[in-house]
Amino acid sequence: MGRRSRSPPICRAALRGYLALRRRGDQPGHETSRHGCLSGDGGDEGFGGYNAYWRLESVARLRLAPLFLWRAAVPAGRRVPALGRLRPTLPRSLRTIGATDDTAILQGLFGWLDEYERNQLLRDHSSVEPTRRIFERQWRDAVPRGSSRLERLSAHAVEVNIRVILANDFLPKVDIGSMRHGLEVRVPMLDEDLIDFGLTLPHHLRVHRRVGKRVLRAVAARRLPRGIAARPKQGFAVPVDRWLGREFRVALADMMLGGSSAVSDVLDPRTYEPWIQAFCSERDLPSLSRASIYQRVIMLLALDVALSPREG
Repeated sequence: MGRRSRSPPICRAALRGYLALRRRGDQPGHETSRHGCLSGDGGDEGFGGYNAYWRLESVARLRLAPLFLWRAAVPAGRRVPALGRLRPTLPRSLRTIGATDDTAILQGLFGWLDEYERNQLLRDHSSVEPTRRIFERQWRDAVPRGSSRLERLSAHAVEVNIRVILANDFLPKVDIGSMRHGLEVRVPMLDEDLIDFGLTLPHHLRVHRRVGKRVLRAVAARRLPRGIAARPKQGFAVPVDRWLGREFRVALADMMLGGSSAVSDVLDPRTYEPWIQAFCSERDLPSLSRASIYQRVIMLLALDVALSPREG
């Protein structure tokens, strides 16, 4: 009791559905729904539901080209988005493809910052343990010996999604948000036997072309209409620009850029101030997508909350 959450201060948009069920449970005739609801958490992670799974196929194919070509392309890639020619995420995509090993590739795909961006952000990156340690494989028996690079990357991605992202991001937010409203959320997709089965799947049973969760879709097709079982994945994007108005932006700029934030003690303002300025002025940056700006700003705000002294 009394422990403060250090999670970013914007909860998953998926919680809106849970809270709608909670409100419905307060209405006469719907009392049974107030006791809890089922969540699909674990289905995407264990069975290949995210776009990154089919992107792994592209990465594996492109890595057949000599590595020095990708590394040589990175400096040029940093300049091209500034000219408005290609996507702003191109430099990071090139760094991901040209990464030295599987761990660096997975960090590039699933981390908010890759190692290059992290080193640019930290005042003294040599005094901080590398972020890649979080993405290194720990489940060594997940892939049979002699498997292809795609199979290794796919199994590694499942591990990162379950061990790192699901356990430290999605599930805590769902738990905090649902308990705040007295709603118990169950996660049947995280049944141990079911997840163990998901870990054994080869890549082609996780995703084919751009269709993920093939096994779960096949099971769903036995009982549900085809339009439901084959429905494309639809994420829960948080409309940050619409939710956070001018008053919040002014307060954020004053706090983060006015010299009172403890964040500047550990991070280089030359790197993060353009993120804050772009967010508060609702403009784009040539090197980042709008969603990437949101992520970085919320990360900075959460860090400021964690570093700031608290009474009591």
